[in-house]
Amino acid sequence: MLDFPPEPGRGFQPPPPAFRLSHYWMLLAGLGSANLIAGLVSIILPGVTVLMLSLLLGLLLSVTGAGAAAFGFRLRHLGLPGLWAVALGGLTLLAGVLILSEPGRGVRPIVVACGLWFVLTGLASLLVVRAGHRESSVLSAVLGALSVVAGVVALADTSAGADLMSIVLGFGFLLRGVVECTLALRLRCLHRLGV
Repeated sequence: MLDFPPEPGRGFQPPPPAFRLSHYWMLLAGLGSANLIAGLVSIILPGVTVLMLSLLLGLLLSVTGAGAAAFGFRLRHLGLPGLWAVALGGLTLLAGVLILSEPGRGVRPIVVACGLWFVLTGLASLLVVRAGHRESSVLSAVLGALSVVAGVVALADTSAGADLMSIVLGFGFLLRGVVECTLALRLRCLHRLGV
């Protein structure tokens, strides 16, 4: 667990450059941007065909899963706890590949996969809060809670129409993207401070 003082100075010694998580702000910004794009497309074009929705979500989940797994492996390489990120990334990548393997199957598997993804990523974000890193605890709590709510709403009625599910999931992706980009900007500020 990294427990840094809130301000550099007064005996503060930043960790060696290899241990600075703030270096990875661009990865988080990329993941947040991908979520923003998927959310906007889902909200603006709710009538998108099941095939297009499947391809977009499958691609998003694959990229997000690979990014989360890579970040988790990097954390583990640095001696930090990253097993949850690796496991979540692997499950997210698997969900993306499964959706891409049968893109025209219907809305229900997509809704279930996305709902589970939102619940799992929400729980993972809440675990970050439990780890106690001060800089990201409030935003991680908001991200976790919103993700869990979006997942539960999606899983509550998987038989709803494609348009309704596209809008619900779109708002989930949009909110997640906003919070991830906000976290990325905070990490960028920390990076510039050398923390």
